[in-house]
Amino acid sequence: MDGDATLDPMRETVVRVLRDNPDATFQQVLDDWARIRGRPATSPQVDRLWGIYNELSSTVARTETALPVVPSAAATDEPPGIESLRARIADAPLRPVESAGRSLPPVAPWARRIAALFVDGLVLGIVGQVIALPFAEVLFGLGPYGRAIGFPIMWLYFGVLGSRIANGQTLGKRLLGIAVRGEDGLPIGPGRSLARSLLITVPLISIGAAVPGVTARDPLWVLVAAFGFCLGLGGLVFIIVNRHTHQALHDYICRTRVVRLSGSTVRSHPGVGGRRLMVSLGLVPLVFIAYSLVGLLLPSVLGGTFGALQDLQRELADDPRLFTVEATLETAVGPGQAMRILVVDAWYRGLPSPEQRDVLTAELVTKVIAHPIIDEVDAVRVQITSAYDIGIAKGNVSWSELVPVAGGAPSTGG
Repeated sequence: MDGDATLDPMRETVVRVLRDNPDATFQQVLDDWARIRGRPATSPQVDRLWGIYNELSSTVARTETALPVVPSAAATDEPPGIESLRARIADAPLRPVESAGRSLPPVAPWARRIAALFVDGLVLGIVGQVIALPFAEVLFGLGPYGRAIGFPIMWLYFGVLGSRIANGQTLGKRLLGIAVRGEDGLPIGPGRSLARSLLITVPLISIGAAVPGVTARDPLWVLVAAFGFCLGLGGLVFIIVNRHTHQALHDYICRTRVVRLSGSTVRSHPGVGGRRLMVSLGLVPLVFIAYSLVGLLLPSVLGGTFGALQDLQRELADDPRLFTVEATLETAVGPGQAMRILVVDAWYRGLPSPEQRDVLTAELVTKVIAHPIIDEVDAVRVQITSAYDIGIAKGNVSWSELVPVAGGAPSTGG
């Protein structure tokens, strides 16, 4: 930034360099600025830093006496007047350092962080659709496995741009004027940023993910869903309980903060108390156990229709043409009557032809009619969906047909 908002950070940079080394050159000030900001100073910033350098050089606090520096022939490339400036620093009166700590940028409010995440989601979505356009046929064939394509894109996006390579700023953060910083107020390295990004990407890419061959009521799916639910719940509880720190769980684990690059600096950031940490993280295993027990025991406790649906779903999921199948019951209320409909939602591998759709629909209806659950419904709605899902973008086409069964009320196809 070239505006007034960067005056204090500039002044802090010059004072810090001169306190550490009263003989520091102006080039060392520029190097320190580039190290902290993640990029070299612009021409207006160089001019302002040079002005502050001249202004503060005679009053900067020192902890030991500095001797005058004899100019050497190698100093010809330094800014004009640097020799006299060094002499003024050497003659400066001794003063105590008011604070040995580094001034820190203020933490970013959650409104800005959420807005930045929304912008980043739009950016990733556009990238995903651009990738999907020329490879749609391939992606339809990959189905839910396409998330393996979106995962590294999302991971690298947050990991690389969240590091000092891009000054800790994704495109959303740059637009909102916020950035990722370590506890020392400096941009973090790529390795640490990639670890932080992993903690962000795994929950985001897992939302709504389908597991081929595993139905929504199988024990494996229950455990996977419980893990994802508790991970999200733990993160939310952590944010609420520790709202004064403005840290998410991934920030706490990786010792980072999301800060505003403008505004008054602070001496320190609030920390997470031990009791708050125990409350926020202690709930996660308890909820995981409760969620898993309910999901695993509910089918056997309820039995009846619920168990029959589970059996039917497993039978239909064995079809190699399908990624996933879900069977549910719906009730359609019409004039003077209610119709109970068994809905079979099948995710087809690839893009089926009209003939393939008709054959699959007929086969699914035949299997449903042969199942004991048919006595409890009036009609079967078969919905065949062909979709791609790469995590950062998705698209689908679907076809639906309503088929009355024996004893059902007359109905038309949908």
